[in-house]
Amino acid sequence: MVIEKEWLEEQYVTNRKKQSEIAEMTNVSHATIYLYMKKYGIKSREQYRWNTKNHPVNENRELFCERSRKRMTKMQEKKHAWKQEIHLTERQRQIILGSLLGDMSILIPNKAKNAQIREEHSIKQKKYLTWKQNELQSLLKHEMTTRHVKSNKGEIDAVRIYSMCLPCLNEINELTRNGKKKLITDKWLTECNEIALAVWMMDDGSSGKHQFNFAVGKINDDEVSVLQNWLKTKFNIESTIDKGRPNNRRLRITGRKNLQSLYDNAAPTIEEIPSMKYKLEFMIYNEPCTHEVIHDGRCKKCGRIVSKTNHDSSKHIDEDELIRMYTTTNKTMKELSNMFNISDSTIYNRLHNKNIKTRTTPTAKLLVKIDNDWLLDQYITKNKSQREIAEMTNVSQTTISKKLNQCGIHGKKLNECTI
Repeated sequence: MVIEKEWLEEQYVTNRKKQSEIAEMTNVSHATIYLYMKKYGIKSREQYRWNTKNHPVNENRELFCERSRKRMTKMQEKKHAWKQEIHLTERQRQIILGSLLGDMSILIPNKAKNAQIREEHSIKQKKYLTWKQNELQSLLKHEMTTRHVKSNKGEIDAVRIYSMCLPCLNEINELTRNGKKKLITDKWLTECNEIALAVWMMDDGSSGKHQFNFAVGKINDDEVSVLQNWLKTKFNIESTIDKGRPNNRRLRITGRKNLQSLYDNAAPTIEEIPSMKYKLEFMIYNEPCTHEVIHDGRCKKCGRIVSKTNHDSSKHIDEDELIRMYTTTNKTMKELSNMFNISDSTIYNRLHNKNIKTRTTPTAKLLVKIDNDWLLDQYITKNKSQREIAEMTNVSQTTISKKLNQCGIHGKKLNECTI
C-alpha cells in the first residue's frame, strides 16, 4: 500500500492524528508511518510545535510558558519572603565592612539575585573565625566547614564560613564593589567606625616593636591614600607606606601618639577574642608597667601586655651590687640583664649614669693576639677546623674566618684553600 503525501499531511497536521492512529487506519506499523513522514519531509509534532512561528499551537505554547514563568516567580517570591525580614544590626554591619577591608569577599553568585559574603582562614585562626560566625549567626545557614587548600607552603587545612544570599547584603555589595572587584572609596570608609578598624587589624594587621603594619599589597596607590586619609581624619593616626615588593607593601604606623590612638580605638573589640590579643603587642614597648610580677606575658596586677623590656623592675635594682658585679666579677651586660630580668640597654644606662666606663670589647679578645704563621700552620698543615682554632684562642669562629680572609685563604676544605 502506498500512502500519499497529501493524505498523510492532512491526517497528521490538520486532523491532529497520532502516528499510531494513522498506522491502524492504513493497517501498517508505526515505523512505516514514521518512514513515510521522513520521506515526505513532514516534521513530527514536537518539532513542528517549536520550529513553526505562525502555527497556532506555538502561540499557545508561548502563552503557556509566560504564565508558567509568572507562576514560578510568584512561588519563588513566596518561598523566600522570609529573607526580606532579615536585617543587619549596626555591629554586624561594622564587622562586615571591616572584614571586607581584609580577607572577606562579597559577590552575587550565578543565578542569584542577592549578595553573599564568604571568608576563609587557616585552621590556626579557627577561634577568630568562630567569633565572626557567632556575631553573624543570623546571616548564616551552614556551620563552619573545613577543607584542604593549596598555598605557598603546600596543602594546608582551612576553615570557611559563608552566608545566605540576602537582600540586606545588596547595599553593602554596591557600596564596596565597582563591577567585579572591591574598590576602597571615601563613601565606604566614612561608614566605618572603631569596630571596623579592629576587625581590619585582626584580618590584615601585624604587630611589631614600636610599630603596627597593615598588609596592602594588592591595593593600588589611590586606595592606599584613601585609607591614610581615613586614619588621619577619623582616628588622628598618621601612617606611611612601606614600598617594598609590589605584593608585599605595608601601611606602617609608628610613634607613641599614633600607636596609643590605635590601641585605644581597637583594643575593646580585639580583647574580646583571647587568641587575637597578640595583635596588640605593639603596646609592649609603648607604656611601661610599674608593677612587680610578669605572668604569661602580662602584669598580674594591671593585666597589661608587658615584657622585661618595659616592665619597670629596674627601679628595684641595687645599683651598688650592679656596679660591683660588673667591675669586680667582670660580668657582662648580657649576663647582668638575665640576672635582673631587664634589658641590656637598661644595664648600660644605669652604668652610664654612674659614670662607669663600659667594656666595649670582651677582655678575652683583648688578651689574644693571633699570629698569622701560627694560624696558617694550624689551619692548613694540621688541618684543624675554624671552630677548633676558635676554641683554642677563646675567640669566635667569625673572628678566625675574618683572620683567614685577611691572610688570603678562602674555603674551608684543605684542597679548596688558596693562598
